[in-house]
Amino acid sequence: MSELANMKVEREIKDRFTLMARNEKMTASQFLESLLEQRMREHMLDQVKSAYANLSDDERDDLAAEVEQWDAIDADWPES
Repeated sequence: MSELANMKVEREIKDRFTLMARNEKMTASQFLESLLEQRMREHMLDQVKSAYANLSDDERDDLAAEVEQWDAIDADWPES
């Protein structure tokens, strides 16, 4: 079993958090984990967007060529 820990938060925040967890039919721990996972995904996507935004023109051209190659492979792949 996982080790548990306490967090001190304002009562209003705890009550709102508990209500949202209940509405999602989750425990508080499950709801907190789902929020963390969502935020981690958002952070990762922000980093990817930033990396693409900072590509040079040559890097963008290389990426476009690679995507075309993958699209060609995908078009030849049998449907399942």
